[in-house]
Amino acid sequence: MKDRWITVWKLMHSQTLSEPILALEYGGLYFVRDGNHRVSTAKQLQQAFIRAKLTSLSLPFRLDADFRRSQLPYFRHLAEFQRKTGFFNSVHEAEFDIRRRASWPILEKEINCWNPLWYKKNAEAAQAIPAEDRNRHWYINVYQYILKHITHESLHYMYPGWGSGDVVLKPIQLWNSFPEPDNYTIEDMYRIFLANTRRQRFLLLPFQLLVEAIRTMFRTENEERCLFLEMSRIKTLRPEFRLPADVGKRYWRRLRTELFKIHYAKMKSQLRRSPKLHELVEDWYEKEWLPRTE
Repeated sequence: MKDRWITVWKLMHSQTLSEPILALEYGGLYFVRDGNHRVSTAKQLQQAFIRAKLTSLSLPFRLDADFRRSQLPYFRHLAEFQRKTGFFNSVHEAEFDIRRRASWPILEKEINCWNPLWYKKNAEAAQAIPAEDRNRHWYINVYQYILKHITHESLHYMYPGWGSGDVVLKPIQLWNSFPEPDNYTIEDMYRIFLANTRRQRFLLLPFQLLVEAIRTMFRTENEERCLFLEMSRIKTLRPEFRLPADVGKRYWRRLRTELFKIHYAKMKSQLRRSPKLHELVEDWYEKEWLPRTE
């Protein structure tokens, strides 16, 4: 091996070896198929470039610059998921922090089965909605919504070693395990999931509550305001909603409690079912917010 390297070094140093190496471009990285000695020698000679015959392979996502062989199983699952769903044509794979192999079949079923089924039951002209638009809508209105709740309550601390995407898929899987999932709102499912998690992982509960309390204590007014807007989506549902200025972070906490606990319980009692988010926000806006601002 050493003799081979020395021979290559002499040939390249004398510029008598010009045969290009064979390389693959895959996911934004380059892999040498033939010519490792020449690459090693080029580095030793501080060459910035080397001639190569390049073959590019299609991959819908980019590999990390510090990619290691140990990561191959993860990217194998990622590539297989993309092949079956085409999901990353509309949502960037970097948005998903998935570390458990068992999560990929759940996500695949959600994209290919559960979510299209919901559209078929609830959306008009469901067949006319492109899959990419449907996937993007799911990512914003389901995945990100649950993720914001989990992050707000530091719930990922109850699942050490899991990615945030793994945790988000737990309530989604629970939601679709019910015989009639449409009878439950996403808010219902998250509350059930939260109660189940705290009961089943009670040994980690004190730590999670402590982290949540510390993060809440140091959250700024702007962060509290953004949290209320993201969770309620009030600027989307009622664009005329005007943000009060310089009211303090406790104001936004009280507003969130009023909307998601007090008014939610009142509407649930009146409707005899859980209100959907748009019903909850619009009713609260008309009955609670407008009267106090007039």
